[in-house]
Formats: sequence, structure tokens, C-alpha cells
Amino acid sequence: MKVHFYLRYATKFGESFSLCLSDGQRIPLEYLSDDYWHLSLELDAKHYIGGLAYTYEFNAADGLQKPEADPGRRLHLSEFKDEVAVYDYFNPMGLLENVFTTQPFRAREVLPGAGTHKAGANAVSHIFKVKATMLEADEVVCLLGHGKALRNWDLAAPILLKNNGLWWEARLDLSEEEFPLGYKYGVWNTRTNKFLGFEDGGNRAIYGGRYTVHDTRYTADGDQSTVHREPSTVHREPSTVHRPPSTVFHDNFARFPLKNWKGAGVAIPVFSLRSQKSWGVGEFTDLPLLADWAKTVGLKLLQLLPINDTSATHTWTDSYPYAAISAFALHPIYVNLEQVAGKQQAALLKPYLKTQKALNALEVVDYEAVLQLNWDVIRQLYD
Repeated sequence: MKVHFYLRYATKFGESFSLCLSDGQRIPLEYLSDDYWHLSLELDAKHYIGGLAYTYEFNAADGLQKPEADPGRRLHLSEFKDEVAVYDYFNPMGLLENVFTTQPFRAREVLPGAGTHKAGANAVSHIFKVKATMLEADEVVCLLGHGKALRNWDLAAPILLKNNGLWWEARLDLSEEEFPLGYKYGVWNTRTNKFLGFEDGGNRAIYGGRYTVHDTRYTADGDQSTVHREPSTVHREPSTVHRPPSTVFHDNFARFPLKNWKGAGVAIPVFSLRSQKSWGVGEFTDLPLLADWAKTVGLKLLQLLPINDTSATHTWTDSYPYAAISAFALHPIYVNLEQVAGKQQAALLKPYLKTQKALNALEVVDYEAVLQLNWDVIRQLYD
């Protein structure tokens, strides 16, 4: 399988890119133009059964290497015949849209768009993938452009993309179209069946052959600006020549205006979440109670003091939450002993019930006593 990677990015002299494959390979890209970097590889599809995940790394002129934010790209090579061309955007760490792809903003289940395109597996020539953040529950990404396959800009009948994780995706057959073609993403309301508007900026474009020019420029720091250039700025083959059987566009984020998101929240240490069933201190299992309360009063954010293990001296000194001995280990003082013991080991807790009530009745947390109690029980449960 031959894969042609094309990375859209405006670079300066001394700057370069490397392709980082999921199997650990790091391969330099070749300079194609001021706006394009290119690499062709022969890859064995059998070696990437779960799909080829890959990222790009920006190499600054001063030697500094900047990885991109997780782009979520994955090519399933078995879907293609012998050759595929992939057009990508570099996804800078500083790009604001990346914030809204994190789990707190993805809590709403996104239903797949009711795709109106019916291109069969053997008829697909172009795959369009784009991300969109902060859509409403009844909104999906749509696609329109020049040509019959792209609906000739018919606002009443756009191509509705299907949601697949971070990406919205459309699979189309453009083999009978005359290039070049312009296209843009938009938003469609599935409740009212109305077109809500296009993305900002000029048309995206598909030119004949393997080379494509787009109109969005990114910098390594995440800045984005729209630029207009003629197709002659990049080498391309005439539309009459043979085109690759498959082309994939990873268009990163649709250029939709970012909505002003506001939310009130509460900042609290876990040890303050002490409930009636606690063992002298708030515990991890008290967090759902906090979330339930926050929802009833209209709060959208929860912020916790650090919850990492600070057990170094086993004294009050360790109660300082910013003195973690590990960036990964969670603090044992917040473990819910009843749940760890379960029904099978519930009898082991009975000798400690009076101590539990006494510690839980204190106005402040007795850090040393609670930690010692937890360790005594945890060691017995472990044995």
C-alpha cells in the first residue's frame, strides 16, 4: 500500500516537519512548497490491523521540536486498494478549539448525523473528515460545494456528515466531477431541517491530481488566518491525468465561530467532602455526591485540590497537598474502606467502627489518625 502524506503548513527557511507513526517510526517530510510538505511511504496494511495512527512534529529553525495536539487521525489501510493520498493540517497545541474536544465538553452524547449520501464502499473516491466543537444537540456538520456530488451548493439538501468520535465524516464519489472544485462545511439543524450557515473564510478547494490548496494558514503556536492564493503556488497535475483511487482530507477544525462558553464552579479539597458514612475524611466515593449537589444548584465545573499521594513522613507534614511523591499515585487516605472490603471482608471492619465514628465526629480532619487507620485496614485487606 502506497500512502502519500501532504501536510498543509506555511513554513520559513530552516523549519521542517517529521511524520511520527504509531509503531515508533519518525520520518522527515520533504519540502514541496512554502505551504506544503510531502512524504510517500510503502506500508504493509497487515502491519496496521487496528489502523495507522500518526501525528506530525514541527522542527523549528532553532532546533526546538513541537509535537501537535492529539489529532485523532487513524487510517484503516484495508479500506483502500493500492494507493491513498492524505491531506492533513498540523494541529498546534495552542489551538483554542482543542480545549473543547476534552472530556468535560464532550459529556453530551453526539448522535450520528443522518447521512444523506449513499456512496458504496467501492464507489468512494474522497473521504472528508472535520472536527466541530460546541454544536447544539440538534446540530450536525454538513458539506456543500461545486459539482453534482457536492450538491451544487443547494442549501436545501446539503450532505450531512456522520459523527465518528472526534470527527465528522462524509464518503463521496467524485470520480465523475470536473476539477477544480470548491467546498465548505456548514451547520444543519436536524429538528427544523434548515441550513444554519457556512463556516468562516474562503472556499476550501480540490484541484486535479494529488495536490490540493486550502486557504487556512496555521502557525506552530496555534494562530489561524485566512489567506488567498492561486493554485499555481503549488505544483499540481492537470485534471485529465490519472488520480489516486482514494483521497482523504483531515480538515482539522471547521471554521465555525467559537461560542462564548461560561460556567460557574466550585473548588474544594476531597478531604472536605466528609459524609455520614466516611471514615474521618472525605473520600473518592463522595465525589458523585458533590456532582449531584453541583447539578442541583446550576454549577458546571468541579475543581479539586491535588489528590496525589504525599505519604513521605506519615506525619502532619504530609497533609500539604502540593508535596506529592508521585504525579500518578492517588492518596490512600481517600480510599473508601467499605467498598474495598466488600461483602466478603466486611467483618474485618467491625473492630474499627467505633474509631470511625469518633474520627468522623471531629470538627477537623485528624490527618495522622485517619491515615493510620486506613493503612491498618488496607494492609489487612491486602493480606
